Amino acid sequence: MEIVNGKSLVFKFEYKRNEIPKTMDSQYIEQIFMALDPNNLEMKLKDSELKSVNLMFARFCYCKGQTGYYRVRQGELAIKKTEDTTYQLHLNFKVDEVPQIITEINQVFKLK
Repeated sequence: MEIVNGKSLVFKFEYKRNEIPKTMDSQYIEQIFMALDPNNLEMKLKDSELKSVNLMFARFCYCKGQTGYYRVRQGELAIKKTEDTTYQLHLNFKVDEVPQIITEINQVFKLK
């Protein structure tokens, strides 16, 4: 995770499948992006409420017509504080536009 100056905390989660050796165009990557308000990290959002954190899904592969960025409209995001500067993030989601491998993320993060 990389932190840069700005008004929001932007989280990027990435799944990268191992490329098949000696095979052209075998890369496969899925990414999830969200922008959170650092002053209001604890939340519980569902479906249309996910728009408030700009939840996006990206898929990159040699999959004709099925790559790009897609807004996540179905799912649940919960973030709760577990210690002074530690949070537990749980996301489960689905996009209808393209197939996906990642459907759930459970991550603990700490702010400094």
